Amino acid sequence: MLFRPLLYLILIAAIAGAAIYAYRRFAEPSKSKHELSVEQIQRMGRLMLVRFSIKDVVTQTKQRPLFLPDATALLIVVGEVYAGIDLAKIKNEDITQGPEQVIVKLPRCQILTHKVNLKKTQIYDVQWGGFKPWVLVAGALKAAEDKIREAAIDLGFAEPCKQQAHALLEPMFTQIANKKVVIKF
Repeated sequence: MLFRPLLYLILIAAIAGAAIYAYRRFAEPSKSKHELSVEQIQRMGRLMLVRFSIKDVVTQTKQRPLFLPDATALLIVVGEVYAGIDLAKIKNEDITQGPEQVIVKLPRCQILTHKVNLKKTQIYDVQWGGFKPWVLVAGALKAAEDKIREAAIDLGFAEPCKQQAHALLEPMFTQIANKKVVIKF
């Protein structure tokens, strides 16, 4: 008596399992259709010389009114800051030729771009208390992106950038000019 319902249950489970397997095996994957167009082509003369990789532990809090619990998120954000020089800003008067050497005055080093590396960023905890969690996380990522840029400035990004410019450009320019090339900022 107990055997018959158990047999039906096993049979139904087997049929359901086979149906799920067949659906997953033979279902069509989603397809995307793309129609791309170039919106803008911009000439660039930027030379990226250094990359800073900076970690930021962020606790983002959204205070809730009355007696509702606060929304909080804990993230470890990895950001990257790229610094270099804009070679397009060099003018003819920035290059001085002497009999034995050439002096090239480069524009000052600057932060060319900074971003959060989403692949390396980790979200550890989100306690949202009725608040939209993606808004909280997006706010934390934006705050971290700004702090990562500030950290690169505080760390003195310009000095390693200048050192790399000397190491990279002086030998190359010396080879091209067949004279000693001195780089100044």
